[in-house]
Amino acid sequence: MATTEQAIVTPAADAIAELQRDLAEHDEAAVSRSTKVERRVAKLERDLADPRHRAAAYRRLVLKSDLPSNVARLLCGLTEEFGARLENCFPGRRRMREKLGAWARRHSTHLLTKWLTVAADAGWIERVPLTEAEDGNLIEGGRGGRFISATGIVFHVPAGVVAPGHPGVPGQRVWTRRLYGKRRAA
Repeated sequence: MATTEQAIVTPAADAIAELQRDLAEHDEAAVSRSTKVERRVAKLERDLADPRHRAAAYRRLVLKSDLPSNVARLLCGLTEEFGARLENCFPGRRRMREKLGAWARRHSTHLLTKWLTVAADAGWIERVPLTEAEDGNLIEGGRGGRFISATGIVFHVPAGVVAPGHPGVPGQRVWTRRLYGKRRAA
């Protein structure tokens, strides 16, 4: 009878030890996964804070999002052509069609506006009416200045896109006409 009890007790102890080993391995895997996620979030936040990498990080997030493909393509094209550092973007609809190439020329300006509305509803952009101040600089509407027909686009990263529970990244609100890609005069 003692041999039967020993046979029953020994496998139970081995099973408990095996379960503890499995649990420890899974804890290590969970910790390594969480550190990978933390590193990825930290890199994205660094890239979104750096003006040289901001647009590329934004495009990566847009392409991984669940936006319709034409909306994602429009947002990526806007960051390529008009808002290379995600600081200022205020193209007219006709100019948008010209600069975004043959793909955009196949579609009406009304459809481009609808796609911008879809992106705004999803939280990826904000459209801001702009006016011109007395000194010629663009300012947001409602702050005085004379009326001009311009709408600025502020690029945002919605909450929960970078990581679950992440608050999102608000866009830059710089309304200047300078171009960053110009060569410096020698």
